[in-house]
Amino acid sequence: MRTTVLTRKQTRLTAAVTAAATTFYVQSVADLPTVPWLAILNSEGQSPEVVLVTTHTSEGIAGNLKTLTVVRGAMGTTARIHKTDTIIREYGQKVIITGHITDISTAASVIIPMPKGFLLRVAGVLEDTIATADSIITVTKNATALGTITVAYDSSAAGDWDEMLADGVDIGDFYFDGVDDFLTIATGGQSTETMQWQFIIEYIPY
Repeated sequence: MRTTVLTRKQTRLTAAVTAAATTFYVQSVADLPTVPWLAILNSEGQSPEVVLVTTHTSEGIAGNLKTLTVVRGAMGTTARIHKTDTIIREYGQKVIITGHITDISTAASVIIPMPKGFLLRVAGVLEDTIATADSIITVTKNATALGTITVAYDSSAAGDWDEMLADGVDIGDFYFDGVDDFLTIATGGQSTETMQWQFIIEYIPY
């Protein structure tokens, strides 16, 4: 497996937000990280807040309204009021772990010990065509199922990309406290044809 560290990015609020707001109006959404990602806001005179950013949009006339959709109070922080011009900065540094399942059509699993941090995404790409049935990839944190990835056999081809994202539902399940935590990526072997599935894991260590 290989690990890569990516650089941080940022934008600014163009309107104040309440502690309950889940839409942030921002200066720009250009060059921001691919969702989902964690951001930190540090308004003057109060403790910082971390949010999970789930979408970016450009709306209005000529796309002049830039918005982020967020889940508030991530990483154990408290949702707060933030003023116009508050900087929204990528929290921590995103780390990417790469690996592979040798044959997606044979039931098997890969177990990865996870350091303390937040899981953003598990995604994978297919080596070539599979047949007979969809292959179901199950992603599990210790004994807790986080979700599944369906690799469809119909019209499958080399380079097919599928993923599972942190979506803010049961957000605490995506935290790893670093104490004997591990991630399991398992294929059920439902498909046929011997094909490799290359995967990435994106997470924020802390």
